[in-house]
Amino acid sequence: MGAIVVTGGTDGMGAALARHYLAAGDRVVVIGRSRAKFEALVAAAASQSPSAPSRAEFIAAVLSLIEDGRCVVNPLEESHERIDALVLAASFIRHRLHGTPEGHEASWSLFFLSKYLCVTRLADLLRETVDGFPFKRSNAQQRRANELPGILATDQNSDLGYVIWGPARLVRSSFAGEVGTGVKIAARRSGAVAGPTSPQ
Repeated sequence: MGAIVVTGGTDGMGAALARHYLAAGDRVVVIGRSRAKFEALVAAAASQSPSAPSRAEFIAAVLSLIEDGRCVVNPLEESHERIDALVLAASFIRHRLHGTPEGHEASWSLFFLSKYLCVTRLADLLRETVDGFPFKRSNAQQRRANELPGILATDQNSDLGYVIWGPARLVRSSFAGEVGTGVKIAARRSGAVAGPTSPQ
């Protein structure tokens, strides 16, 4: 079973994304400092999706500490077959240099070392998601993404018109891209029989 992992998931953008994904029905692992804030965001998500608490997991960590970073990665490696998305949202603003008990500068450790540890150690679990991304699902998402510019344009300017057009019959196409020879031959033959002739 896959999951969406959000570091810094109890505050700000991380918490907002965690609530969004829980409300949308995803399994979410929240990494943060405060269990109380985690429980509050799960309660908020549950108001939209009652099953949210059963799909939410909390891992307490101070990610400016490398040892805490390791303690986060180890259970993720052990208990998850794959990670569908890794959101690196942990942030903490400091105006002065601050050393960690491990001897690192705290901001450097949080903004680079912890992210490096998460990405490199979880790469295999993320790769499982990429390898398991089938054409049908990919194609469906691409088609939805095609609509976004038109939706955005008309939302920003109500005077614009946005028309979605699709032919009622087969059309002749070169099928550019990673399409097998068999599909190209079948499409060419079907198009010759059932497809309309292009206007000259």
